[in-house]
Amino acid sequence: MNTAIDIQLLNRKLILPDLSIGQAIDIAKIPERFNERRISALIDHLSGEIGLAETLTVQERYFALINYQMLANHRYSEDRNYEQYLLPTIENEVPEVFDHPELPVSIQHLRGRHAVVLESKCEDIFDWLCGQMACQLYGEWPAQLTKDTEKEWEPLDLTMTENELSAKIFSRYELIIDLPALNDGSFNEMFDVYAMMQWQLTHLVDISNDNNGITILPSIKGGDGDFEPARFHPLADLEGTAKRLAELVAK
Repeated sequence: MNTAIDIQLLNRKLILPDLSIGQAIDIAKIPERFNERRISALIDHLSGEIGLAETLTVQERYFALINYQMLANHRYSEDRNYEQYLLPTIENEVPEVFDHPELPVSIQHLRGRHAVVLESKCEDIFDWLCGQMACQLYGEWPAQLTKDTEKEWEPLDLTMTENELSAKIFSRYELIIDLPALNDGSFNEMFDVYAMMQWQLTHLVDISNDNNGITILPSIKGGDGDFEPARFHPLADLEGTAKRLAELVAK
């Protein structure tokens, strides 16, 4: 029997129906190391809106994925308490951008298109953190701090081609990794400012990183192990022949 889940994102509702076997195989053809690209394919397939997933915030994408997996597991799973990863959110109170109260720097959301570009080149947690700062921070302060030849960093335009976006992100990344690393160095200053500002945009789920990319932190903390971040994969809930076929296609 077909089922669907209706979820509220920041600025719209999204209906996610069952994944067809053809859609699952199409996702499986994307190499497993490109988890963000797979998530984009899943959301685009289920929504019927090609390109939607890359415009959503990373938090919206994982919120949709977690809710979809909750549905696939009859909403509750003995193996994983999915609801512990969801944050209470008042959608219309989450700002599009946040401006630092003292410095000429702003932060925008990390979006699916950013994440897809980052996973194509990031090799470890350091790459991901520097890449995310390059994607999200803009204004005069980050340009001054990194001694960029540009007077200020403009917010990244998602209408750029993937090659153009990648070039812009990683030109800023190269400047960030050249920052001094002493205790009072400017790299620490940039990261502290970034972390504070990023928190102001938190919604739906709490994202983090490890060497493989984006992880989700639990919001409800209790006993041992509850602080462990989780990695969510789009095809994790396939079963039986469908699962086996997807694994064979992915090889």
